[in-house]
Amino acid sequence: MLPLRCQVRHADWQRLKPNESITLGHYLAFFEDVAAELGDPQLGARLGLNSRSSLLSPLRELFLSGQTLHDALLELNRSTSALQGGTQTQLRIDHDRVYISYQLPRCPGTDNRQDVEFSLCMLIRILQLRLGEHWRPQEIRLCHALDETDRLALARLLDSPLVDAAESNCIVFAAHWLSHACALQGCSEDVLSFFREHIHALCTDQGASSFHDKVRRLLEQHMGEQAPSLELVASRLYLSPRSVQRRLAQEQVVFSDLLEQVRHALALERMRQPGTRIDNLADSLGYADSAAFSKAFKRWTGLSPLRYRRQFLF
Repeated sequence: MLPLRCQVRHADWQRLKPNESITLGHYLAFFEDVAAELGDPQLGARLGLNSRSSLLSPLRELFLSGQTLHDALLELNRSTSALQGGTQTQLRIDHDRVYISYQLPRCPGTDNRQDVEFSLCMLIRILQLRLGEHWRPQEIRLCHALDETDRLALARLLDSPLVDAAESNCIVFAAHWLSHACALQGCSEDVLSFFREHIHALCTDQGASSFHDKVRRLLEQHMGEQAPSLELVASRLYLSPRSVQRRLAQEQVVFSDLLEQVRHALALERMRQPGTRIDNLADSLGYADSAAFSKAFKRWTGLSPLRYRRQFLF
């Protein structure tokens, strides 16, 4: 039997109409309540690690369709926000390491530990579909803080090094895995096309307040994995570059200005992180070299990257 608090939430959900959705806040709170009532702080992680791959379709089929792991991760990146209601994954490649982060929309006053650990562990299970049951990430990072006992217990469960109170929720692994080819066969191309069309329809129907918000989110998701471009965004939206420009113009937005805003925000965020190399940052933001990035950074802030760091971070 469900604990009392969970029964109350479940009763509220049963009164929902067929076209209504459970709010993110209620879902997160329910997950936390169940873990607390069961006295199992690792509940989300356990559920994620023990999930059956058959339950992941169509995500599973799209993920298996990529010729290499890199192709599969790009497909996963496109699909997640459509299938998981507002959540985002971001793939970042930094020389010999790959970072896949998981981000939830802001939901003030609600803990999200169980969902974050469930989602990252589910992601590990998805990666194991291609890389084998014994594959493990080099590191797992969590934004939420854990006490020492909880941290050690979770690290044992995950069988991987664990960092809590981190800048982002992410898993880290060696970049050489990106070229790994998949030995499994997914479903037919006709079925894959149906899945992709369905995901495109979901993306179109989701409640982004504007078209340029969708473009902004795509730029944020893909910055660091591929050079940001109008053509890249158009392919992810299943539109032509001209159609993207026309729809942005209807909202009085220019693509180059939007790209500049995303680069500016991400540059400031990364510059606040200790150990960030300027040449690596320039490359991840799609600049030809560090000189081009430094010129743009000075235009944004009035300071060179090094002077900004000395003046504001030390």
